[in-house]
Amino acid sequence: MINIIKAKKGMTLIEVLVGTILLGIVVMTIVAVITPMMMAYRRSNTLAEYNQVLDNVGNLLSSDLSQAEKIINIDIDLLDIIINGVPVVYTLDDEGYLLRNDFRVYHKDFYRSVLITEFSIDTLNEGITPTNYTITVTVSSEQRAASEISREYAAQRRFPLPATPTPPP
Repeated sequence: MINIIKAKKGMTLIEVLVGTILLGIVVMTIVAVITPMMMAYRRSNTLAEYNQVLDNVGNLLSSDLSQAEKIINIDIDLLDIIINGVPVVYTLDDEGYLLRNDFRVYHKDFYRSVLITEFSIDTLNEGITPTNYTITVTVSSEQRAASEISREYAAQRRFPLPATPTPPP
């Protein structure tokens, strides 16, 4: 009689189960490491977008306010000034975009997911010729409406309003 030895082919069910369990453990470990990194990246990216919008809007308002020859009206979400004889009005539209004379200052893509919720300008020195102002810009995200960030910018008018002349005695 001839003995034929069959070659062992394939894997047993136990080997497949052990391999699957080991692969699952490796994948879960990788996911556990990558998930917090992705969340941190998203947070830092959102913060960078906030800071970009804050800096650009704050510096623009500060620059124009410091060059203003005349201030017509300052209110929450409103800056009405005259620069070089030209009236300039800053407002916010309903979607959270900064408008200058009814035109968007920045393209919609610049804002990404950031909305300007408010800007306000406070006079630091009250009196006949206020020259120092604090500009506060507040932004939030479309995805996370609960998170807001604001920053203050200083502006000093280069052209103080002329003092009221006193009549000669």
